[in-house]
This record gives sequence, C-alpha cells and structure tokens, in this order.
Amino acid sequence: MIGGRRKRYYEIKWIKGRPYVYRRARVRVDGKIRFISRYIGPATPELCKQLGIPLEKLERRRVVREQVREIRIELTQAEMIAFWALGVHKLTRKRWKPSKWGGLSWKDVKKAWESLKAKIPKPLKA
Repeated sequence: MIGGRRKRYYEIKWIKGRPYVYRRARVRVDGKIRFISRYIGPATPELCKQLGIPLEKLERRRVVREQVREIRIELTQAEMIAFWALGVHKLTRKRWKPSKWGGLSWKDVKKAWESLKAKIPKPLKA
C-alpha cells in the first residue's frame, strides 16, 4: 500500500489485434492472493500517459520464430501399430494381445519400434 491506498496495477491486453487497458485489483480469497481484471478502455496514448503506463507497451511485440523444418517419414503398418502400442499405450509384453493389434507378435512389434526410432532424425544441437 502507498499512503494508505492500494497500489494499482494496469495491464494491456491485445484482443483481435487491438490494445485495451485493464486495471488489476489484488484480492485475497481463502488466504490466497488473486487478481480481478476490470476493463478501463481502449489503450490510446493519452490514456496511457494519464495512467502512467509506458508507451513502449503499446507497441506490439513481434516474436520471430525459426522456421520449422518439415520432416516426412514413411511408416509401415507394423511401425504405426508399434507407435500406438508402445509409444502411446505403453504396453508391456505381459499385457500384449496380438489379436487386438493386427496379429503381430511381440518380437515383430519390438523390431518395428526400433526401426521407427531409427527413422526419426536426432535434433540438431546448437
């Protein structure tokens, strides 16, 4: 608190490409501090000066992301089954039922899993 008054927090939210000012109030709920946002208005330079918000916050930050390499891998039916059985469902040999997974034996699935792992390229180290 400053001089008996609570400190006011202001934030700028970008909604559909336009900046808006919200006031955040600290509230204690069940012993935990939470924030309640209240809408003030569109973030114009005049309003930001009046509220003491730096004008740099009005400039939309552009994040330059690295272009992601697209990697295409051709998979066999056995490798797809191995991915679902071992990668997603985390099945073990004890829980393996060939009738449920296309009649493949456990050895075939393990072999397909190893070939699938070999096809995936290692990440590049910077």
